[in-house]
Amino acid sequence: MLGGLFGTAELWVDGTKLKMEKKYMTGKSRRSCTVKDNTGNDVLVQLIKPTFDPIPQVIIKDKTIILAQPLKWYEYAWMAGPMVIMLFMGGALPALFALTGFYINTRIFRAKKLNMFFRYFFTLLSSAVIWVVLLITVGIITYMINGV
Repeated sequence: MLGGLFGTAELWVDGTKLKMEKKYMTGKSRRSCTVKDNTGNDVLVQLIKPTFDPIPQVIIKDKTIILAQPLKWYEYAWMAGPMVIMLFMGGALPALFALTGFYINTRIFRAKKLNMFFRYFFTLLSSAVIWVVLLITVGIITYMINGV
């Protein structure tokens, strides 16, 4: 399984990347393909991506394989907290920045190479940078409109 900051998860078997077909079922993004098992029979492999989590669930022969524990409610609250305030500012621009910040924070939180302290630290830093960029952007737009 591979996935970068802006990439999608990929499934590799014996050094070969599987070509997944994208389908939407029951409100979740579901990608699937058929592979041969050790006896030569076709087996359906599905990747189901949860709404906010970048790590998909893998389903093989109706058996779900958990690749990583689901994020806890307080981890979502930490990642989304600063961004929720942007949504209350109103408008498309703060909403765009909020969603972008939340997306980046979920990817940072799922980084395997970072211990928990650095995950919290980098998500805090990411949120601060998103806020600064939003405020600068709003200032520039206000200056361009008002000329003051």
